[in-house]
Amino acid sequence: MKKYQLCLDENEVYTYDCDSNNTQTVYYRYLYLEELRDEDNTVITDAVKVTSKVIWTKRGYHEFYIDTIITDWRRI
Repeated sequence: MKKYQLCLDENEVYTYDCDSNNTQTVYYRYLYLEELRDEDNTVITDAVKVTSKVIWTKRGYHEFYIDTIITDWRRI
């Protein structure tokens, strides 16, 4: 799970690089990519569903999910 831990770099930007001089946080982030299908079960090649899951354990166990659909809107 350590490779999913978020750290803060010297500019206070979140990064997965926790091996440098970056500050470790209590947050872990996972990204899931899912292909989309139409009503005929055909894969929609110009779009993908992205789900981000963030976990932290300070003062109990917490999970937060957010998802969106990314498309190549110029081609659709």
